[in-house]
Amino acid sequence: MNLHPYCRPLDTNPLIRDFLRNVLQIKLKKDALVVKIRQCENEIKTISKEQSTLLSEAYRDGKHSSNDARWELRAQIVHELSTLKRLPNDDNIKLGPNGAPGGALPHSDIQKNKQAFYIIGPPGSGKSTIGSQIADQNGAIILDSDYSKRKLPEYRTNFAGANIVHEESTAIIWAQEDRFYNKVPGDFTSLSKFCISEGLNIVIPKIGNILKDGILSDVERLKSAGYAVHLTLVSLDRRVATIRALERFEKKKGNRYVPLSLIFDGFANEPILNYYRCKNFHSAEFASFGKLTTENHKIEILDYTSGNPISMFM
Repeated sequence: MNLHPYCRPLDTNPLIRDFLRNVLQIKLKKDALVVKIRQCENEIKTISKEQSTLLSEAYRDGKHSSNDARWELRAQIVHELSTLKRLPNDDNIKLGPNGAPGGALPHSDIQKNKQAFYIIGPPGSGKSTIGSQIADQNGAIILDSDYSKRKLPEYRTNFAGANIVHEESTAIIWAQEDRFYNKVPGDFTSLSKFCISEGLNIVIPKIGNILKDGILSDVERLKSAGYAVHLTLVSLDRRVATIRALERFEKKKGNRYVPLSLIFDGFANEPILNYYRCKNFHSAEFASFGKLTTENHKIEILDYTSGNPISMFM
C-alpha cells in the first residue's frame, strides 16, 4: 500500500536510486543515503494514523502515555510557546524546564492589531526564516506546528518520530479543539485559539497545498474573528525544495525526514498555484499579497501589493 496517495513509492533501493539520479539529478557515490531513505520510508509505512500520539498510546513516551498525562503535556507545550521567546535556532526547541526550551514569542513587543501573516511554500523554501523576521517586525506570535512537534518527547525517538507526532502537534497549535477526537478538558486552550481570542498578531507558516479546506478555511476563521489576512508565498520549484529537504535530513542525521515523494508529487507546485488562485479568484478575502523566492539562497521579491510584510525586504 502506498503511504502517500498519488505519490510514487520510494521503499526499495532501485526506486530510490532512480528518483535521486533521474528526477532530482543527484550524483550518487555510495548507497548510504539510499539505505537511510529506505529505512525511513519503510518505518513510516508501519505506522497508521490511528497509531499516532494524538489517538493512541502505542508509541507514546512512558511518562506521558495516559490521556490525563497527555493533556498535562499539551497544556505545558501551549504555556511554553505562549510565554517564551523564540530561540535563535528553532531546531533547538525542546520541552522545559531544563535548558532553554524556547517558545513562539517575537523578539519585540507583542502587538494586538489583529493582523495575520499567512505564509505558504514547500518544505525547505525558507518560510521559517522569512516568518521569523516578519514576526519580529510586527510583534507577532508564530503558529507553527513544528514548534510543538519538537516539544513532544516522541519526536526524536526514531526515523518516523516527526510523522508519529504530526497529528498531535498540528492540533496543539492550530486545529479546533474538536480535532482531538476526545473530550477536551475545560482548562485547555490551543495556541491559535488563545492568540485569536486576544487579538494578537500572528504568523502562520503552512505548506499551502490545499486551497478550499486549507487556506480558505483558515482565512474564513480568521476574518470572522476580525483579522486582516496577508498572504505571502515563498516560491520554490518542487525539485529544489525536495533537494533542500534531503540535504536538511542528511545534516540532521535523520531527525527530520520528510518523505521525498510527498514533497515532489504530493505538495508539488500547489503552493504556487494556490497563491495565484487566491489572488485571482479570492482577492477580497485578503488584505495584501506578496511573492518572493529564495531559489538562489537570496531573497528576491517577485510580486507585491501595498501592505504586504515583504516590503521589509525591498
